[in-house]
Amino acid sequence: MPRISILHKDTTIASYTVENGRKYTLGRLKECELFVQDPAISRRHAILKVVRDKLLIRDLGSANGFCLNGTRVAEARLDSGQEISIGKLRLLFECDPPTAENQRKTPKKDANYVAEILDSVDGKTPSGKPKVASIPSEPDKTGYRLLLEIARKINTSPDASSMMAMITRILARFMSAQRVMIAFREDNSMRVISCHGCDDPVNNLPSETLSQRVMETGMPATFPMPGSDNVVKPPASIITRGVTAAACVPLTSGKNPIGVIYAERLTGTTPFAMRELTFLINVADLSASAIDNARLREMVKAEAAKRVALERYVSPHIVNDVLAGRQKWELGGKKAIITILFADIRGFTKLSEVMSPRDVVRLLNEYFSEMTDIIFSHSGTLDKFIGDELMALFGAPFEIPNHAEMAVKASIEMRNRLTEMKTSFLRKMLPNFEIGIGINTGEVVAGNIGSLKRMDYTVIGDAVNTASRLVSSARPGQILIHDSTFRSAGPGFRFNSMPPIQVKGKSAPLEIYEVLGLK
Repeated sequence: MPRISILHKDTTIASYTVENGRKYTLGRLKECELFVQDPAISRRHAILKVVRDKLLIRDLGSANGFCLNGTRVAEARLDSGQEISIGKLRLLFECDPPTAENQRKTPKKDANYVAEILDSVDGKTPSGKPKVASIPSEPDKTGYRLLLEIARKINTSPDASSMMAMITRILARFMSAQRVMIAFREDNSMRVISCHGCDDPVNNLPSETLSQRVMETGMPATFPMPGSDNVVKPPASIITRGVTAAACVPLTSGKNPIGVIYAERLTGTTPFAMRELTFLINVADLSASAIDNARLREMVKAEAAKRVALERYVSPHIVNDVLAGRQKWELGGKKAIITILFADIRGFTKLSEVMSPRDVVRLLNEYFSEMTDIIFSHSGTLDKFIGDELMALFGAPFEIPNHAEMAVKASIEMRNRLTEMKTSFLRKMLPNFEIGIGINTGEVVAGNIGSLKRMDYTVIGDAVNTASRLVSSARPGQILIHDSTFRSAGPGFRFNSMPPIQVKGKSAPLEIYEVLGLK
């Protein structure tokens, strides 16, 4: 039979015969099964249990704890002949060698206990926290086989989502858990990234009590505690959700936890076994860095895609500001005073009739590329291409105080650049053309506009319509601006006052000016 002896130096002060499978409390209280009257022992010092001739010990938050080989530990598993120290006392575990009959009854599988695995991640335990004993054990072949499967699939998973879905699925199967979640801390709260068995991952969050404890300490947390009598009051979220057992372990990449893996049982009354908790911790240790790296790769890809998308509409330095957080792109609807520029190719329909489709596309691409660069260099935003026409914004989505001045400067440079491009067109045997430009300054509503399936950032309002009417009225090579732009552009330009024009949708004629150039 297994025996537990308490020794002071070489003197045995207490000795107990214990049974396999039964739990014992070590303490100074007389109702403790292993009663030891010594100041080093707390009233309820530790829970002990013999499982297949091995002694499992878990500290109950005692003052002195216990030490293995001079190191304080929170949990340990002792083979026959091993001992731990409690203050000046020694606890010795002894067990008779197994008989042939007992060996036949012993299952081939042996459990990997939490104590061993916690030690396998030693170094991630916060400084000053109890370490867990490293005591050899026989391998759990089922657990190891699944760990190898997870390791293999981690290396072949196409993305973080597939990897985490695979991990939660295997954990749910191995642990007989109805729900398994992987959650990361974001803005001081936990966000579920992957969940097996959750109808709504947003509302099925891990227990706040357990996940917070894990994130703060870097140590696993369970309810009920394996080997305990389940006298601790469960967290409120566990009660309300009808959870009968919960386990939460850290995902640690680097020095600090980045998230948790959380498992729940919703049926029965059996807590998670040590074997299951061990496997959960092993999986977390194996997959934490891989999940973190996969998420980082996806964030880099998303940022790259965002950069490509932004660079289609705004200048590179604004893109850098947005991605660095120095600029905010307000995509919600809001009113703003901005300047709108339209540029339209004159006689494009006739050009397209005499050109091959390939040459039409080549001509437009070359022209739009040059014009877009000029818009970007003047802090403008390309809103859209409309056939042979382009629309640009100055002052949205990013505010610039001199938006009217920048729009007029851009229009002059666009006209000059087209003149330079004509030489290239002739050399490539492409026809020459002229453009007309219309500019207006006024209040618009800016934001994402469209359907649920397709939305684009743009601006709407009477100021946009007026700019569109002006470009229609401009002659080839002419830049027309509304009086509002003339008054806002500043003194750096040469203008020619034009007769007011009547345009569709306006009851009163528009006061307009022609832009001649810079002063």
